[in-house]
Amino acid sequence: MPKFGDLESYIPWDKSWIIRLGVLDIASGIPPNPFFETPGLGDDLQAIYRCSLEWPKDQPLHVGESATLLRNLRYLSYLQGKSREFVPSGSLIHRNVSDDPHVLQESLDDLMHRDGGTSQWAAAALLLEYPRRIHEHIPEEEKVYVSKAAYEHWMIQHSRGALWAPRKDATIARQAHAFHNGMTLGGVFFEPGHSEDYCFARAFNLISRDQGIKRWPRLANHETNRFVEMERALRLLDQGIISSSDHRVIQAMVMLATVRKLEYTVVHPESVTKTWPGFWQFIQAVAR
Repeated sequence: MPKFGDLESYIPWDKSWIIRLGVLDIASGIPPNPFFETPGLGDDLQAIYRCSLEWPKDQPLHVGESATLLRNLRYLSYLQGKSREFVPSGSLIHRNVSDDPHVLQESLDDLMHRDGGTSQWAAAALLLEYPRRIHEHIPEEEKVYVSKAAYEHWMIQHSRGALWAPRKDATIARQAHAFHNGMTLGGVFFEPGHSEDYCFARAFNLISRDQGIKRWPRLANHETNRFVEMERALRLLDQGIISSSDHRVIQAMVMLATVRKLEYTVVHPESVTKTWPGFWQFIQAVAR
């Protein structure tokens, strides 16, 4: 098995970080960063690039399955007083996403209660109205702080006349490293730190469903209800089937099956490209 350091090229880009920086470019009328010409970008990063081209032409905005992108661009449309057409796809078509200009008048704390308790409205407000919003109470939620860090990075680079810098997905990197170690040590040792760790931690029985609900109740309103979906996925794995269309669930269950050396069939293998386009190559490299 190769060393983990030799596999880091398979770790995807941080879509939460890059979407925010791309949205700031759109808001400022700046052409898309050349980074978006990088081959093999995940679906959500292709969506922000597509919207970067569509926005100045007043074309419909094809946001794909990215709720983060939809809420950020919808917030921006309210700020600019523009009526824009948004075209979601996949699971996003059926998700609860507000369409209410009154979000502009709500505090960051109040925005945390919208759409089932997602942090994305508060994160969008802080990103796009940073000078005003920074004086409010900032909710202690990881994705809100990503907006703060992204805005500050964007402003520093912009003041220098430089382009913003992408970064790799640290959450997926931690999970991938724990999985890699599990293949050699016989067990996965991992401490879930935030909501995007839930599926991986639940797969390896490092957290219970009830603990997940208590810590991250908003996971009930993602691509799937992840509390329900993970329990279903764990039951189906006994039959050698991974049938979820949720990228996080598929990634977690495939890594679990690989550590256990189980045979399995994935019904929707293409879904992982939302966040991790090199996932299958990574699994093959570790498993060989």
